Amino acid sequence: MTHGRPAPRHNPPGAPRTGGDDGPTLLPLPTLTVLGGGERGGCSGGGCGSGEGCGVEPEGGTPCDGCHAGCCRSFAVPVTGADVFRLTRETGRSFWEVACRWPDAEGKISRRYAPVLYFADDPQAATVLCLTHEPSATLPGSTKCRFLQETPPTAENPRGTGRCGVYGQRPASCRSFPLRFASDGHLVKVHDVPARGRSGTHPAYELCPRPWTAEDVDPLTAPGELAAARWEMDFFRRVAAAWNGAPRSAEAFPAFLEAIYAGRIADGGAAETPLRRAA
Repeated sequence: MTHGRPAPRHNPPGAPRTGGDDGPTLLPLPTLTVLGGGERGGCSGGGCGSGEGCGVEPEGGTPCDGCHAGCCRSFAVPVTGADVFRLTRETGRSFWEVACRWPDAEGKISRRYAPVLYFADDPQAATVLCLTHEPSATLPGSTKCRFLQETPPTAENPRGTGRCGVYGQRPASCRSFPLRFASDGHLVKVHDVPARGRSGTHPAYELCPRPWTAEDVDPLTAPGELAAARWEMDFFRRVAAAWNGAPRSAEAFPAFLEAIYAGRIADGGAAETPLRRAA
């Protein structure tokens, strides 16, 4: 991860997308030039659909079981405040070590799912809160999710293996990849995953070793995880709208979010909402 890189400047974006979507969207990383938080760290994405480890696929396993975790190396993963705070609590890392501001002037990351955020240090730059990436230690010339635990390549696994180091607290977008609600809002559909997550030929960015099917998905847990992901991002869009009304520095953003998320639970009869309390 490179520190001290000057913030790139973007042309004024169009109107931010505020409408809802039917589920998380994991997109190939459009660039490796990124904005961090107060320290300007590296930014990323990464998602893992289902499966704690990636290695040789056993009979009856999911595509994750036979994978080197290409999705955890290729994708820009939008996160919510709840996602980040779960990871800071789990890992002891700071907010801007877990997440970063991913430049999104063209709306290719936010789409109709994640909110665009603006900050006082560059008020014209549209950004999306995403997971942080760092260089891969086992596949030189590539990057990976900071929380992906790698093993070196072997004859059996020429790209090595990968295991999510925060599997129990992984972001909602990771939990529900590659799923989306159908138009009726109840049926869960498995979406096709491309062969590669980024352009070029680096083997790190090859994706699932075989197509996903409905049989790979737990019908009892997947709909609930997808619904929770959509609900959390709906709430985070409201939080982002409150922030964008009077954007401050990146250093102020974690405390702003903490005040809101700490106030999500109240005693009976309380009238104030978390958003009003933090405004």
